[in-house]
Amino acid sequence: MKNKMKKFLLIVSVLLYQTISFSQTTYSGILNHTSNYFTIQPYNATYDDGTHVKIYYDGNNKRLNFLNSDDNTSFTRLRAGIINGYGLISVLRDGGYRVAMNGQSDGYITGRNDSVERKFLIHSNGNSFFNGGNVGIGTDTPSAVLEVNKSINNIWSTKIINGGGQSLGLLIKNGYGGSQSTNYPRIMQLEDGNGNIRMKVQSNGKIGMNTDHIPNGYVLAVGGKAIAEEVKVVLQTNWSDFVFEKDYDLPTLEEVEQHIKEKGHLKDVPSAKEVEENGIYLGEMDAKLLQKIEELMLYTIEQQKRIEKLEELVLESKKNK
Repeated sequence: MKNKMKKFLLIVSVLLYQTISFSQTTYSGILNHTSNYFTIQPYNATYDDGTHVKIYYDGNNKRLNFLNSDDNTSFTRLRAGIINGYGLISVLRDGGYRVAMNGQSDGYITGRNDSVERKFLIHSNGNSFFNGGNVGIGTDTPSAVLEVNKSINNIWSTKIINGGGQSLGLLIKNGYGGSQSTNYPRIMQLEDGNGNIRMKVQSNGKIGMNTDHIPNGYVLAVGGKAIAEEVKVVLQTNWSDFVFEKDYDLPTLEEVEQHIKEKGHLKDVPSAKEVEENGIYLGEMDAKLLQKIEELMLYTIEQQKRIEKLEELVLESKKNK
């Protein structure tokens, strides 16, 4: 009986020693002010840089805190707990959080920089934004504020759909930053896979289609043929009805003939060489052609009068026979 009691006391002594030793090494420094915490020491000397990690539960704020080394706010902290009845996980540094995730019904994920400026917010029931640099989708090296880089076939890389009855589509707003004669800045530019410009829109109102060059004085340049069911040209100058005014100086047919012999084309109409070199202005050319048609109509009316006069003379001559 005495031997059994000795063995029992020996076992209890060993357990008490191990418990005391364990509490002194693994849980060194149990109390810190009014909060209880656990201290996790480095795994071994290889990872020992003189710091440790504290884990404690804040009963007042219902939070589980993970701290680096000590309570100095210059160290990064990880906090998980309840705020206003909702779950929250946050990483703190220098007295403010860097990344926080709120688990409430309108939860969010947000992040701040070292100046505690909010740089992104992803909200489940509100506005979201990114304000920390370029954003890449399909690339980790975006070269623009937003870059979508994806190699896919028969699928749109980007869609903007607004099904509202009076919906608005896409608004691109860019600084002016240039005179009317320059080609910059560009609000929008479309390119093919080889970098060839297929369309561009400039902030000065100019549009280029299949060309990068828009000549001075023009707002639309098309590098190729164009087809349309209807084109409306509104002139800022007078139309050709001035031909029918009483004081209009109608050239005689002799003058028209002489000009054709000397120039090889009608007066006030560009020659074939001029058209080849400079092209034509549709509105101006239509006005010139209408002028010639109206002049031709006046000649025809005058000829009709002469024909009728001759017919009267012929009839009168027959009566007198």
